[in-house]
Amino acid sequence: MPQSPDLLRELLPIIEFSDLAFSDIAGNKTVKQNLKQVVRILKGPELLKKFRIDMPKGMLLYGPPGVGKTMLGKAFAREAERPFVYVSRSDLFDPHYIKHAYAKAREYAPSIVFLDGIDVKGLIDGGVYASMPDEQLILELDSLPTDPEESVFTIATAQKREEVSSRVIAPNRIDTFVEVPELDRDARRFFIEKILAKPNDGKINVERVIRYISGMSGYDLQRIGKEASLHAIRHGLEAITEEILIEQINIIKYGYKLEKKHIRNLEQDLKITAFHEAGHAVLSHLLLPDIKIEQVTIAPRLKSMGFISYSIEDFPGNICRDEVFNNICVLLGGRLASIRKFGPKGDDTGASNDLEVATHQAYAAVASLGMDKEIGYVHTDTLSQNVCKQMFLVLVEERVIHWMREATVRAQELVDKHWKKVEQLAEILIRQEIVDGAELEHIMKGVTEG
Repeated sequence: MPQSPDLLRELLPIIEFSDLAFSDIAGNKTVKQNLKQVVRILKGPELLKKFRIDMPKGMLLYGPPGVGKTMLGKAFAREAERPFVYVSRSDLFDPHYIKHAYAKAREYAPSIVFLDGIDVKGLIDGGVYASMPDEQLILELDSLPTDPEESVFTIATAQKREEVSSRVIAPNRIDTFVEVPELDRDARRFFIEKILAKPNDGKINVERVIRYISGMSGYDLQRIGKEASLHAIRHGLEAITEEILIEQINIIKYGYKLEKKHIRNLEQDLKITAFHEAGHAVLSHLLLPDIKIEQVTIAPRLKSMGFISYSIEDFPGNICRDEVFNNICVLLGGRLASIRKFGPKGDDTGASNDLEVATHQAYAAVASLGMDKEIGYVHTDTLSQNVCKQMFLVLVEERVIHWMREATVRAQELVDKHWKKVEQLAEILIRQEIVDGAELEHIMKGVTEG
């Protein structure tokens, strides 16, 4: 049966006008500045003519999910004073839809075609899981008019630039790139203030919560507000508290708390975990003082029996040899503390991930980063498969073991020297399950490595 004209009109692309401004989007100051520079180019074609440059055809906004790429793209359209045609992920697989989208955009030129999620993958003919077909898009990009008055500019979004077809992000096609990073403090504050517009007890430490949610996406933060509200309703509470917010953050990051009845030998496991995490925390305070701890907890969750969370804001970029070595010491401190307290029973599987990460970091320091005094400035992975490389691999193995032994000795010295603080923190964890960064700082006040 043929489809009705009204239904066909609903299936075809439509022209839209954005009412979202850059000022409506919190944070992303640098990104917005970069986008405004592109807008200036689109609005000033005479500058392009002066420098003998063609009107740009397209721009890729890329970054992790939930950081506002779609919102920024729509705000860009308003700033550029251009209508746009929006093409969703599912429509990107339809060459006819893409053809109609550009045809509609040409009718309203100068305009924008907004391709949201151009790195999408899905099932195509034959049931093959693949990227979107790009032939029609390339045809449209190559045939766009160069006259500024007839300009059709393409905005595409993706999570990873390298996942987009190299034929699409090529010169004279989509060749302007703007990275949209994780939410900054201003953006996170915006979401928290929206949550605080809900009934709350007025005692929520906004700065503390903002630090806790570093690295989380906009989707996650919207979910926190919703789940905190539902928690209050389910438990008959009049307001959201900071404790409720922190728990919802932990659920999203680390999973739900396990019911205690589901954990065999619960009391003993919690005590071992308390000393394990206390060992990590004390050594971290001593050896990595610039990386702030958000919380230490032994509340068992789906993803772990206990953990320490750090503020992503404080993570350094490049790190030196001493910092790599110190981090290995911190990773080993958990097992060493639990063994000192419980003997062989403390030598359990809880340190498996710590050992994996520590060994990997020692290997990287020796084999890739040129931090080992014996091997020197060599990146062994670049050596060809010959006898020389095999000789190096034997030496690398020996030096990795040397690093791990030295770190073990240093970590043990610090655990023994500051054992009273390890015990104090562990006992508090056993009583209350969680210690936040401020309380840890109070416990460790005046304590230094020396």
